[in-house]
Amino acid sequence: MLPYGAKTDAVHLYEASNRRAEIEAVAREIIRLVRDEGARYRDIALIIRQTEAYRDLVKTVFFDFGIPYFMDEKEPMHHHPLIELVRAALETVVTRWRYEAVFRAVKTDLLFPTDGDLHMWREAADKLENYVLAYGIKGDKWTNNERWAYRRYQALDGLNVPQTDEERQFEDMLNEWREALAAPLRRLERRLRRAEDGRGFCMALYLFLEELQIPKKLEKMSAQAEADGRLVEARQHEQAWNAVVDLLDQYVEMLGTESLPLAEFVKIIEAGLDRLEFSLVPPAMDQVIVAQLDRSRLIDIKYAFVIGANDGVIPAKVKEDGLMAEVEREQLRELGVALAPGGREQLFYDPFFVYLALVCPSRRLYVTYPLADGEGKALMPSPLIKQLTELFPHAPVHLCGNDPFDAPAEKAEAFVTAPRATQTYLISQLRAWKRNYGIDPLWWDVYNTFIGHRDWKEQVRHAVSALFYTNGATPLKKQWSQRLYGKKIQASVSRMEQFQKCPYAHFASHGLRLKERNVFRLEAPDVGQLFHAAIKQIADRLREQHLDWRELSRPDCERLSAEAVERIAPLIQQQVLSSSHRYEYMKRKLKHVVARTTHVLSEHARASGFVPIGLELSFGPNGDLPPLRFRLPDGTVMELVGRIDRVDKAESSQGVLLRIIDYKSSAKTLDLTEVYYGLALQMFTYLDIVLTYAEQLVGQPALPAGVLYFHIHNPIVQAKQWVDDEVEMAKKLLEPFRMRGLLLADVEAIRLMDNRTEDGQWSLIVPAQLTKSGSIHSRSSVASPSDFAALRQHVRRLFIDIGGQIADGVVSIAPYKLKDKTACEFCVFKPVCQFDEALSGNEYRKLAPQTKEAVIEKLAEGKEG
Repeated sequence: MLPYGAKTDAVHLYEASNRRAEIEAVAREIIRLVRDEGARYRDIALIIRQTEAYRDLVKTVFFDFGIPYFMDEKEPMHHHPLIELVRAALETVVTRWRYEAVFRAVKTDLLFPTDGDLHMWREAADKLENYVLAYGIKGDKWTNNERWAYRRYQALDGLNVPQTDEERQFEDMLNEWREALAAPLRRLERRLRRAEDGRGFCMALYLFLEELQIPKKLEKMSAQAEADGRLVEARQHEQAWNAVVDLLDQYVEMLGTESLPLAEFVKIIEAGLDRLEFSLVPPAMDQVIVAQLDRSRLIDIKYAFVIGANDGVIPAKVKEDGLMAEVEREQLRELGVALAPGGREQLFYDPFFVYLALVCPSRRLYVTYPLADGEGKALMPSPLIKQLTELFPHAPVHLCGNDPFDAPAEKAEAFVTAPRATQTYLISQLRAWKRNYGIDPLWWDVYNTFIGHRDWKEQVRHAVSALFYTNGATPLKKQWSQRLYGKKIQASVSRMEQFQKCPYAHFASHGLRLKERNVFRLEAPDVGQLFHAAIKQIADRLREQHLDWRELSRPDCERLSAEAVERIAPLIQQQVLSSSHRYEYMKRKLKHVVARTTHVLSEHARASGFVPIGLELSFGPNGDLPPLRFRLPDGTVMELVGRIDRVDKAESSQGVLLRIIDYKSSAKTLDLTEVYYGLALQMFTYLDIVLTYAEQLVGQPALPAGVLYFHIHNPIVQAKQWVDDEVEMAKKLLEPFRMRGLLLADVEAIRLMDNRTEDGQWSLIVPAQLTKSGSIHSRSSVASPSDFAALRQHVRRLFIDIGGQIADGVVSIAPYKLKDKTACEFCVFKPVCQFDEALSGNEYRKLAPQTKEAVIEKLAEGKEG
């Protein structure tokens, strides 16, 4: 064919950087055609072969540009509420009421009463879901007649508290919601279990839908959609009901009295639901038609856009993915067997389909293609593009980008189209201006126009304000701080530490009182709670039986540990340790850990002159010891409350010595850098408490002996060679349990903690070593009495400072960073604060690491962190 040598406006080629830029360019041209050339939307068509790649883009972009459109394709019914209800209800029965299946059915809204308040029932469903997740509700717990119980307790101590009226009222509501939502599913399950054939299964499912008054509910949803202007959605509801009923009718005819398992019936139903599609007619006259290249036949189209003209798409590649090869198809065709078109036959048709698309418009043809897909992968133009440029060498070729910067200056006004889309381009231009790039003066006119428009000015102001957004938190006013925290602040040590790590995390936790949704599983805090309670129970049993830790044999340790874990396990996370075989196995492992720990504690007792005088020792207004009280600069009173795992006492030549032992389920060391910056205040606070109230605790003033962490675990013994010697093996067993912390720099105190330690050898119990001359080795973790006093005073000053900031309403987003540790690492409030170093004003509060000697020196000089 000879090329058309004259200039023409009838053919335009669009080369876009990606698919979004391609569709946006098409949308801008449609707006121009309607606005400047007097075209109607019904005169315009988009012809697409890869509808799955462009469907969502067209919906998004055309919405932004305010272009009415109709997609000439059958849309799957997968996500319609009725289809999802049928799927989820059948899955609920087959999978024994799993949480996911039940609440997929609930969230369709079709299980709610017909005349009920939709908002109220959705809120009720959310609360019911929280309960089901927290209590691990599944299987028989849904179907039996046992009443669901509700307690708001979070710790073992709350178990003996009577149920409050509020808890009882919420429990009643839970059971009412459960009955309302689960009753239809229970009836469906009973009917399906009784059914013997395909007809019985279909009848059970139909009765389930009828009892729920699905036609009435869908009619109500359709009326609401029509009232809101969602005409396509309004027509889908009736189609969905008719399609499901028709599907059941077909299955009754096909299956009839044929017997089959329920699981097989569910698979058949799901296969049928997968094939259901919406078939719609255009809901309005004046709309852009989005058509499929292979299927749609268009008439009276003046402007056609052939979208996605890439290599392998136009013309299409032959797909040999059928069951039969082309040779087999030919043989069957010769035998008179009618088959659907194969790959080769479709290839013959393809040029015809392309021809129909190209000659479809009566005025102008646009052929567009992207150079990359959504992931940035390069795409090649179709050979059709080369053919068109050869036929129409003077046809305009447009280069399209996502931003006005990608277009020539004289084309800037082409980006001023519909208000919503223009607003997006305006914000991108203002963002560039803020970064000192030059922008076309046209955009200032656009900005002024928006600001002067009553319908758009607030939205544009809000969008522009985002350009100057800083992710910060405004301090609370004094009255709000008092209303949140009270005039008398009662706080735990961990709360003070949390504030020092990040003030905003403290505000979210203790001001807003946000918390994660409780889920029925065993978490690390639950394990720690079990360990603490088990050791406390074992100590109580020994006290009741007038036994000493030194007297315990290994079988005694195993027996006491097993009994303690069995008593405590039902109280942890709504009996999670009894909920499955996996958790039963974990419970056995926990028994072994507690038994090993108990045995090590008995060994420590035999080698120590210290004896426990308090386990789980509480301090606070109603505790075993009074709280630490501070009067803050503004007059607010702050009280520190909490619980000390263990306090030990020993008699020395200098007087009574007290030490703190804290049980940890993970390895923990005492880092004086963290103490200095207020990130680890627990141990010295506990020490301060027992020394301050020593006369009440032991009847006389006392000296600090140390603070130690005891790691509760069940380690594997490490040895380079086989160990036959029992004494050596005993040492190997004790080494992993050496406590870590800080001790009083006193030889007598160290020997009281481990009377088996040998000169020149590390103690197997505490982090200290005595030299052969009997002095303390320099590598030992020790501090003088004055150092302990300085640390106690430093911790007290930190408490006053933290309390003052809390009372003053400090809620800044200022997480700390110390070497590779940050406050954000395990913070559950990250989605709330949205801390991001890329945002202006968001940066870590970097803390410089300190050696133990440097910390002690700074405290001695009176320097604060």
